[in-house]
Amino acid sequence: MSSTTFEIEKLYIEFFNRPADPGGLQFYSDAVNNKGLTITDIAHAMEQSAEYKQNFTSTPTWGLDAAVDRAFMNMFDHHASSAQLDYWGQKFGNALFFNGHSSDVIMQIADSATGADLQHLMQKVTNALPAQLVGVHTADMAEILIA
Repeated sequence: MSSTTFEIEKLYIEFFNRPADPGGLQFYSDAVNNKGLTITDIAHAMEQSAEYKQNFTSTPTWGLDAAVDRAFMNMFDHHASSAQLDYWGQKFGNALFFNGHSSDVIMQIADSATGADLQHLMQKVTNALPAQLVGVHTADMAEILIA
């Protein structure tokens, strides 16, 4: 298994709380492997999708707290604390206000995970991997992320 496959699956969990569909996984893997795009480039492309916008930016009544909480629920299956809502909400708001990428903030939330949250996220990504990759252990995934 390539780390590209793992990283793309991780984006799908972070943004959509679901495994990548086979066509999407292949499309984005090809973009990384054959066209030189980075995982960040893929995240920015996904940010333009209707599904991402529906989840994070299309409903003004949601507010920043709801967008941050959605990311926490997607990745960790628990709500963000008040402190996390304040901290990440400010970053999310700055990304939107200054025409940055809110997907970068969501990826930062995932990258800052530790302890039980990190283990939970790694397990969700491992469970989302295509059937031919079943048997890869969560510890192996952590090594991929650190590399």
